[in-house]
Amino acid sequence: MSSDARDAYIAGSSGSTTYTPPPPGSGDGTNVAEAFEAGVNTSQNNIPGVFQDTVTTDDQGNFTREVNPLREQLENLKEKIKNNFLYE
Repeated sequence: MSSDARDAYIAGSSGSTTYTPPPPGSGDGTNVAEAFEAGVNTSQNNIPGVFQDTVTTDDQGNFTREVNPLREQLENLKEKIKNNFLYE
């Protein structure tokens, strides 16, 4: 049996960039906001705080994972370095 919070946690920990909670009054009452954020944080255990993503809520109440631009740049740099060594 699944709960709204469990679904939100799974979405956050699996790398989903957004999660739409059930409409007010139709969910099971579990705290989906905290669960989604906990899932996002779990997926970043080995990433220094300065590179971690954050979670925001939009006007419709959806949760959005804001990808840290520093981490994106670091990942792109790693990929370029890796590709450069592969093709030398």
